[in-house]
Amino acid sequence: MKFPMLNLFTPGRITARRIVLLWTVLWCLGTQATAADPTKNAYDYLAGVLVDKKNPPMAISALHAADDQELMPLFVALSRGGDKRKRLMATAALGQLGGTEAIAALKQQLAEDSAMAVRASALVHLLNLKATDATVLTGAAKIKDENIQCIAARSLAKQSKEKKHRDLAKATLKKLTESSDAMTAAMAGVGLLAMGDSAQLPGLKKLISDPDTEKAIVRLIMLQIADEKITAGQPLARIVIDSPKRPAQTRIMACRALAAAHPKSVPVIFASLRKSQSMVYRIRTLGIIVEQADAQPYMTAIAKSSLPIASLASFELARAKPGPASSIAVDKALAIRHPIAVNYILQQAKKDVDKLGDKAGFYVAPLLKYIASVEPDTDTMAHEHLLAAQATTLLMDLGTPEAIGGIGRILNGRYSAITRSVAAGLLLTKNKGVCPIARKLLKNPYPELATYGALTLGHFADPAATEHFNRLITRESGHGVAEVTLASWYLLKIRKQSAAAAKQLAKLIK
Repeated sequence: MKFPMLNLFTPGRITARRIVLLWTVLWCLGTQATAADPTKNAYDYLAGVLVDKKNPPMAISALHAADDQELMPLFVALSRGGDKRKRLMATAALGQLGGTEAIAALKQQLAEDSAMAVRASALVHLLNLKATDATVLTGAAKIKDENIQCIAARSLAKQSKEKKHRDLAKATLKKLTESSDAMTAAMAGVGLLAMGDSAQLPGLKKLISDPDTEKAIVRLIMLQIADEKITAGQPLARIVIDSPKRPAQTRIMACRALAAAHPKSVPVIFASLRKSQSMVYRIRTLGIIVEQADAQPYMTAIAKSSLPIASLASFELARAKPGPASSIAVDKALAIRHPIAVNYILQQAKKDVDKLGDKAGFYVAPLLKYIASVEPDTDTMAHEHLLAAQATTLLMDLGTPEAIGGIGRILNGRYSAITRSVAAGLLLTKNKGVCPIARKLLKNPYPELATYGALTLGHFADPAATEHFNRLITRESGHGVAEVTLASWYLLKIRKQSAAAAKQLAKLIK
């Protein structure tokens, strides 16, 4: 029997049931039509969202997160476009991607951009990429913006030993100490101090000691002392460390500055740790102490003490000699449950995974235990769930059978905030061994988990995600801009059309 299509359109006979049927048929036909060319759907979505007046920032952020060299032409075009916000976002993306093209685009921004904020950001990213020489910095020191001049002059003094460069740096910084902007004047003064101008010290001491000085200025001074290892800055760091009313984060930065400026600073930092009642301060200063050459006796003393961070010190002693005892130490340290403590353990674990590879397997059992212990029955993701996601990424990067198997078992459990956290943690792993787990997630009845699986596969251009991405793109109204943007880009990757698409998209940027 033929399908009675014509009856649907007969005047006077369109019932509610037939209207529903009509829309169903039209939707199916439309889906088939759009599904016929998923590559075109993906490109059209990206082309539309990048020129839309509302959504580009979210789309650009999503593409930045993809961390893909093939996107270089698009980010270069955005860095030269007419929208300042987009140019700033492109600058950050170029700074992350690096390479010859990125450096050339950043140098062009530094030399030509109409917005000083963009030029300053470009200079900072060039410095991070170690892509500046005396010529670049000399030119930047002459740009008519005090912030850029200060950054350039300090960097020139640090990088070049030539007298003409140091004279230019000193003259520029000297002029900037008279700036009406307190932060610029302070940074210039510390820059001169780093060059051996001890006459700057009394004024900087007065500034640091004044309780009315902006917190941001004090923190930047501490950061500059740490970054440039300014030995003459030790008294400034001591003033802040010895000021218990200062915010914990500011005093932590001062401890880091003192440790960088003076190799024998551990006794001062240790004494400050013992006096403090702040858990955050104790954890972060312990992290500074352990990085020093003479840390062991202080770690031992803390481990034997009644301080609430004793188990963290025991963990540090144990991780120095990987083995069964190390796993017990990790478990006891995680039992603190304080988010800063857990974050600290994850930071150290990442270092060990990168350095030791499989020998860092002592983290697996305690981290799986931690992940399984976070609150399962909540719709609101709390800090502990973000930490569980980070722990998942770390275990997948480690990639041992025990780690991968443990993550798989958690995802096979009931749907909860735990499984959502773990699925989210798969997104950032660099280990292609995640793909079998992600493919299994594609069949999960919960759309959120299936989408996490697809996006994980997309990062590796795995064709298994194609169907899911096509559904995501053709019904984009039910999904966020970031998800659909990534789905579109990954679909182009799977179809090997991404490089050509990026060049075409770049032509749309005005």
